Amino acid sequence: MTDKPNNRELKVLDYLCLGNVEELAAMPHIGMGTIAPMIQKGWIEEAHDAYYGRHGYKITQKGSEVFEVFFRRLKR
Repeated sequence: MTDKPNNRELKVLDYLCLGNVEELAAMPHIGMGTIAPMIQKGWIEEAHDAYYGRHGYKITQKGSEVFEVFFRRLKR
């Protein structure tokens, strides 16, 4: 397992956990200072939603695993 996500990173993973593509504008209080390290860690990736014609980010398999492990601990 990689690094433990901080609160903002967990928020991003929560926004993206359904596998949809979300724009940065749809994630309040989240900026490139949070997004860029998450891309480097392999938790999220840039994506394009052809149906809605928007560019944003989506969760990766690695990001889903991190979310499952740490979000469940948070909910206990």
